[in-house]
Amino acid sequence: MNNVQSYIANVSYMTSLEEMKFYVDKDYLTDLEMFVCCPEELNFTAPKWAVRDDIVFFFHAKTAIQKVRHLRAQIKKSKEKYVDYLEKFDEILKFAELFYEIYGNKIFGVARVSELPQYEENAENIHWRSRIYAKMSDFKFLERPTPLEEFNSFLKLASQTSITPVLGDQFNKLKDIVLKDNDDIGFLKNSVATPVPLRNISEENWIDIAGKYRRRFFLEVQFRKFYVDYLLKILGDQKKFYFERSCYKDGKFVGRPDNYIYISGKYLPVEVKLNNKAFPHLNTQLDKYCNVDTVEIDKNKSVKSGKLHSGYCIIIDVYSVGVYDGSIGRIVPICDLDDINCIDDIKSVKHAIKEILERG
Repeated sequence: MNNVQSYIANVSYMTSLEEMKFYVDKDYLTDLEMFVCCPEELNFTAPKWAVRDDIVFFFHAKTAIQKVRHLRAQIKKSKEKYVDYLEKFDEILKFAELFYEIYGNKIFGVARVSELPQYEENAENIHWRSRIYAKMSDFKFLERPTPLEEFNSFLKLASQTSITPVLGDQFNKLKDIVLKDNDDIGFLKNSVATPVPLRNISEENWIDIAGKYRRRFFLEVQFRKFYVDYLLKILGDQKKFYFERSCYKDGKFVGRPDNYIYISGKYLPVEVKLNNKAFPHLNTQLDKYCNVDTVEIDKNKSVKSGKLHSGYCIIIDVYSVGVYDGSIGRIVPICDLDDINCIDDIKSVKHAIKEILERG
């Protein structure tokens, strides 16, 4: 059995004639057409915390048909403006109506995440706010789609986002419902929800337990509390570290790094992410924490630049530790977290960080 996380991707429909025109002009398949015509090329919106082999259930939104009908009404009002597109618009919307007739308000397919999610600066799906995408593999249409009423007693779809996490027992229940009438989906059949034993994590076992499950944290606060906080107590020269302390340049507030640690006689900012690749302007954010004048390091204590490692910031995600060097504008890799198996490994990371700081 494969331990996985899972989520539902809510697939709706475009909202304007300009979006339809965009697809026609580019000769692109619409999102719905991609599922039918090119499932092997799926590159779909994903949460930052998704990892390879996570299970994705695709759900066709109940409201999609309202958007299709709205587009039909807009075409009637704008025939002259889009006269050269009317035939193609009709073809696209007929397909959408047929798709909804079969799959509306139902889970219609299942796939696996095949690559880590990444931010796509030039993503052209206009009606989506998200720009985080992941490649999918093994997409499978359900022979019998799963209606919402069969699972909404234990799993509510998110209303403000297209992603609904499906965790723990929710996954096992949904999996059983889907497989009841679609028992040929091998990768789903052989998957179980990843158990993350958070209550058992302590100072004595965090490297083993949190280290093993760190990629399964879907909230940054989980990763910070159950992994990074323990790590920082060892990386710093004192166990105490500081949380979200305000930074100032030229007397102006510029931001709050996630943490500060005290190392090699000075304070060093630390930024924590789930997945660095999902943040397009990460360097810009880290630059804000470099070369600051003042940090309110404690309630009644501010430190000036002379007590700060001004040009550097540690960056940690669930995959690695690095040091951002503001003088060159890039992250210097230090360690893959898979290689941290004991306290001595962390001490080696600490030594590597100190070497960079002292060179600076």
